[in-house]
This record gives sequence, C-alpha cells and structure tokens, in this order.
Amino acid sequence: LNDDVMKETSEIFTIENVSKELDKAVLTCEAENSVGRSKVSQILSVNFVPQILTHPRSEIARYGEKVKLTCLAEGNPAPSYVWMKGKSQEIVGVSENLLLTATDDTEDDYTCKVFVAGHETLISETASVRILRKPAVFTESVKHAKLDDDVILQCRVESL
Repeated sequence: LNDDVMKETSEIFTIENVSKELDKAVLTCEAENSVGRSKVSQILSVNFVPQILTHPRSEIARYGEKVKLTCLAEGNPAPSYVWMKGKSQEIVGVSENLLLTATDDTEDDYTCKVFVAGHETLISETASVRILRKPAVFTESVKHAKLDDDVILQCRVESL
C-alpha cells in the first residue's frame, strides 16, 4: 500500500474504514517462490463528498489589467467548474481558474459552481472584480451667499 509493506498470507486483503486519504493509493500484490517473484498493482479510487478548498477572492485592478479568479475543490469523481457572472448568472468559464481583462464589461460579481456526479452542487463565495479609477469629485457648481454670511462648502469624493 503506497510502498508500505503489509504482510498478508491469504488471497484477500481487507482495508477497514477507507478514508479519502487513500484515494489514488497504489495497492500491490506480490508473490514469491523458489522460481521467482511476480507482482501486480492497482490504484484505489475512493469516492467522497466534494468540498471547496479555495473560494475566489475579490480583485481591484486598473483598466486593461489581467485578473485571475480561482476556485479549487476536491472530490471523487473529479469536480467540474462553472463560473457565473452577475445577477444574470451568465456562464463565463468552465475551469477552476477564470481569466479576465478588467473592463467596464467585466466589472461585476462572480460565483463558481462546483459539480461532482452524485452530489449536490456547491456554490462558492461571491468575488467582485472592480476597476481602480481616478477619484470623482462632486460639489455644487454655484454657492450663493450674502455679504457677511458664513459659507459651508460640501465636497463629495467617490473612489475605490
């Protein structure tokens, strides 16, 4: 079992309470007599419930920069991925990584759906792609005042 030698003298070898850590373990059966040695190996495939290991993280990028969102899951059978964009839930990718160029069209919220045959669909946390822009400054274009009045000017700034 994965290069660990386990002696068994019968034709049957039992592994109790199989865990997901044994998925893809190499099982080797070896026999020897006075004429020589023979062995055969097989790989153990352990089915287990999927889980998301890495949720995508929100990104702030300059216009035109490349952005990479990652969603990593484990499960057996192997997971399939679908990336969904915004409220429309438009499908925009089908792998664990979603590569985007930061533009007005890609500035949105994204979720990753993970599918494993025989199990419920998993949905990642939402990640946002936002564009870093120069600050927008707003104030009244004209402020009226009378002679000797106190004047309060209000300036509002929007920026990431």
